[in-house]
Amino acid sequence: MDWNLLERFGIAGLIGIFFFLVLKWVLEQFKIELIENRKERKEYLDALARIKQELNDHNVRAKEFQCAVQKEHNEMIVSLGRINGYKTQ
Repeated sequence: MDWNLLERFGIAGLIGIFFFLVLKWVLEQFKIELIENRKERKEYLDALARIKQELNDHNVRAKEFQCAVQKEHNEMIVSLGRINGYKTQ
């Protein structure tokens, strides 16, 4: 073992350098994790926007279908009323 470092910095200095390097490594890992989380959030928000658009498109198509069904039912009521002898007013 190189005792020159121990004589130069002392035990407290070596422990301090060790903790500094560990802290530097931990902060670098947090930085990498934050970057990855940011990418994941962007993908999530894009997926959420696509889902929202699909729901809006579905609602528009459902309203059109409901209007068509309502019109068809009104025509059926009139036709069945004539068959059963009801007079239209």
